[in-house]
This record gives sequence, structure tokens and C-alpha cells, in this order.
Amino acid sequence: MIRYGWRKREDGFWVVWDLPDGPERVMMVPVEMQKGVDYVERTWGDLDRRIGAEFGLPDGWLQAHEWRESGGNAKARNPEGTPDPGNDGLGLFQITYPGLKGRVQVVGEDGKKHWVGGLTDEQIEEPERNTRIAARYMAGLVKVYGEDFPKISAAFNAGSVHPPLPGSDNPWNMHQTSGHVTSEVSAYNYWLSKYGPAPELQNGVMISHESSTAFPIIYEPEDVGPHAGPLRETDPEIA
Repeated sequence: MIRYGWRKREDGFWVVWDLPDGPERVMMVPVEMQKGVDYVERTWGDLDRRIGAEFGLPDGWLQAHEWRESGGNAKARNPEGTPDPGNDGLGLFQITYPGLKGRVQVVGEDGKKHWVGGLTDEQIEEPERNTRIAARYMAGLVKVYGEDFPKISAAFNAGSVHPPLPGSDNPWNMHQTSGHVTSEVSAYNYWLSKYGPAPELQNGVMISHESSTAFPIIYEPEDVGPHAGPLRETDPEIA
């Protein structure tokens, strides 16, 4: 199994290389998926920036997560396959953990712990609340892992950074839903190339410059894309 090393380059891009000493490269979402990231920025970018700034998050982090989690679909719902539908992922950021939904654990008459109470699904799906829950949680992860975007992506998905479970090995060597970290790193790099603060980067890293030796790009089609799927009928441009 190939293992990745990674770092944040001076220009802000996250680059990866195959350990021990492979060439660095910039992951990007495939061309056919870039309009989905554009849709998220166009629809939710202002909200993400405002709330992200409150929690000290770099611009683009929330947008990249949002694209992977829901494709920008505020009504996205992803069943987690547990008996309790309260564990389903909800909204823009697919809020899953019951504690983030305001639920509390109590011991029932059967002597077992149960989650009770909390916000309704409709309340959790409300875009501002959903984004604020995600941003607060992400800011807490930054306190643990620093501004290491791949680690934040893995922890946001799996609850913490830990090795893959048996049978789910991956190049990042972190437990995750298949393709999760690659999707978000690829989406963030694309977002930075188009919406980032440095104009020279927008001219140097656009997809038409794939052959540039200054910015070697690799597209990651396998397992990359929204986990819950966008509400495509709301915007024909992303269909």
C-alpha cells in the first residue's frame, strides 16, 4: 500500500507525495466535478466565510467539507445504517454524532444507555445552524491537531485521527470513509486555485495549466465526490 506524506506549501496548497521520497503533487477534483465546488462557493460561500471567521477557520475549509459531505444540499440525509435514525447524517455538513445534535445519554429501564432529546431534524438541517455546528466542531479539532487539513478532514469524518480499521487501509493511513480525505484536499486545492487570495495562484494553478512544472497536478477520480449527493435540481449548472 502506498503511503502519503503531505505538507502545506508556502502558497497555501496542500501537496502530497508517495513515501519515502516521491515527487510532490497537487491533488485536484476532476474537471467534471469542479462545477460542484463552484456551486457550493456560489451558494454558501458567504455563510461559510462569516461563520468560519468566528471560529478562526481558514476560508475554503468549510466549503471543501461541505462539497464532500452534501454537495451543497441543505436537505441531504445519509442513513448510517443503525437502528436509531437519530444517527443519520443531516444537512450541509452531514451532522451525525448525537451529541452535536444536542441529544443527551440517559440510562433507561433496561439498564442501557440511550440518546434522548435534542434538536429536530428540521432544526439541524437549517443551514446557519448546521454550518455553526460543523465550524465549532472543526475548531475543536484544530486545537487537537493544529491546522493540518488532512488530519482535520479525517477527524471530522471519523471522530479522531487513528489508524484504519482492518480491511480499510488507505494511503493516508488514517481511518475514514473511503475517499473522504482525498476528496476534501482535492476540493480545497481547487477552491484555493480559483477563489484564493493570491491572484497569481489563480493564473498559475487553473486546470488548463496541467502541464505546468511549477504546479504538477493530479486528478483523483476514484471515490472522490459528494458523499450524500447534491440537490441537483436546485441548480441546473451542476447537473
